[in-house]
Amino acid sequence: MSTEIIRIVEERLQQNGIKVFICNSADDPEKEKEYIDLLISTRVDGMIIFPVGNDFKVYNYLVDHSIPMVFVDRLVDGIASDSVLLDNHAASFLAVSMLAEKGHNDITFITLPIDIPITPRVERIEGFQKAMAAYHLEINNQSIYSLPSDQIKDTLSQRFTENTLPTAIVAGNDLVLREVLSYLKQQNISIPEDVAVVSIDNVDYSEFYQPSITTIGQPIPQMGIKAAELLLERIENQAQTPFITYRFAPELNERNSC
Repeated sequence: MSTEIIRIVEERLQQNGIKVFICNSADDPEKEKEYIDLLISTRVDGMIIFPVGNDFKVYNYLVDHSIPMVFVDRLVDGIASDSVLLDNHAASFLAVSMLAEKGHNDITFITLPIDIPITPRVERIEGFQKAMAAYHLEINNQSIYSLPSDQIKDTLSQRFTENTLPTAIVAGNDLVLREVLSYLKQQNISIPEDVAVVSIDNVDYSEFYQPSITTIGQPIPQMGIKAAELLLERIENQAQTPFITYRFAPELNERNSC
């Protein structure tokens, strides 16, 4: 997701005569802070940020220096900023509703850790729980997993046997999907005969994997364009209010994995 949005943002800003610097924090809050300090020192006109932490002081530093910013994919408590992200509750609800209507009643949701409350992970769990309740489906201790990606395969191998395998798995993002597919392949578990698979976030190989993977995608071009437009508007008029959170509707790409 981030790579494609960056490309679209860069293209749109360059069309308006703005040079773009790209910094990769690699999901490291300390590295992110170092980049923000560097960019402030170079007096950039504004920043589009995929926030990796929840320390509002880092972003308040931008507010104090009157540097416009737009958050993408995540929100940060205590910070007033324009934001662009998916309607994550709707994404999970869409996945569960499609599976429930196909007759699945034992669905497992897997995401990355939520010890740092990263918006998409938290909201997608919440959306999953609401959808399961709406369809009167049971949630037990094998319904939701929040794990580092390198622990997903081992944990699933320990928790699931042929007799306890859920009828469907929802991967919370593309990184989780990769580990889930690897686990199923190692265990010789067939998709969708033994278990259905749905991924939130589209991936390049979803159409070509065998079987092709059903995904809940994000309208990446529209999100990238909106992020660039919001930043341009803030640069031109920093006093503009109020700040707005734009949530984009998810897109169902139904294929052969369920």
